Amino acid sequence: MIYKIVTGTAMIVTGMFSELMALLFAVTYSGASSRIIAGGIFFIAGIPLTIFGFIIFKSGMLQRPVIVQKELLKLAAENKGELTEELISGSTGLDSIVLYELNDMIKKRIARKEEKNGRTYYIFPKFQPEYVIIKCP
Repeated sequence: MIYKIVTGTAMIVTGMFSELMALLFAVTYSGASSRIIAGGIFFIAGIPLTIFGFIIFKSGMLQRPVIVQKELLKLAAENKGELTEELISGSTGLDSIVLYELNDMIKKRIARKEEKNGRTYYIFPKFQPEYVIIKCP
């Protein structure tokens, strides 16, 4: 996660610097075609650096533990408090960060892990429907 954030930031900064250099070469053109060629090269190199930098940065930010935990809780609310590993894998990807957050939720008693019919379920009692019997006085 940190690696993606740092790499994405470095790529964005490098891409923006390249775009700035392209602008400076275009402004100082004054009839020298070599400056336009150099500016074009900087411009062409800066675009993919900036775009891929944003993509990598965004993927790193989406793997932050707080966001992973919110995504898991949202997924649990949508599925009546029962999540399977397949469902989690399809939504967030079942990588080490997601497994760490699931285990942390189990330690904090937000969820519990159960084995049913050979499948692993993560049960979130807070999101399961409750049956309430109201007795008239």
